[in-house]
Amino acid sequence: MANSDFTRTRDQIITAALRKLGAIATGGTPTANQISDGAEALNMLVKAWQNIGVRLWTVEWAYQTLASGTSKYYMDPILDIQKAFVRRGTNDYNVEVLDMVRYFDIPDKTDSGMVQVLAFDPIFNSPEITVWPIPDNSTDVLHFLQVRRLQDFDATGDKPDFPARWISALTWSLASELAPEYGLPLELRQDLTGRGAAYLEMAIRGEKAQGPSGDFIEGAY
Repeated sequence: MANSDFTRTRDQIITAALRKLGAIATGGTPTANQISDGAEALNMLVKAWQNIGVRLWTVEWAYQTLASGTSKYYMDPILDIQKAFVRRGTNDYNVEVLDMVRYFDIPDKTDSGMVQVLAFDPIFNSPEITVWPIPDNSTDVLHFLQVRRLQDFDATGDKPDFPARWISALTWSLASELAPEYGLPLELRQDLTGRGAAYLEMAIRGEKAQGPSGDFIEGAY
């Protein structure tokens, strides 16, 4: 049965880029140095795209099992929380997301019960969430839509945080970035650059067509 889960790993993107600029033959295997140089160029390329407005963040659902009597929870580095709900049994209840300034306006922060409010404190590299009322059991689960930075391509099997439509832009643009190191003539380098720019423009248009939240949201709850 057909599916729609096509993607590529870091090394597959690098291999395809090297193949397009003629550095390796079809079916060839890059050297360790080619992979290392390619990974560095790929990460620098993605970071540089922020200069033309390509967002370097993704949106995904995450969850935190609440603990009775505990109001504060420490998070992995994230940028923001957009929405939240608490799941009790099979039922979901909306949770209001506040900044810390509005949280401090709550008169009695010692109240306990089902969580109604999530306050996000974006402390650099160690953000915190504070919930109110203080949870009265250890079975409720807080679900939230978090915004985090795109992950770097650090390992062989790392896959892009981008939707699949960005893979051609990544591949052709990486080939263009690497081309000067392989001594390609100017005409061929311009062709790679043009193809990369065209695929990038198509990916950006597709992104805008998805609306404010894009299609970076993985799955549904």
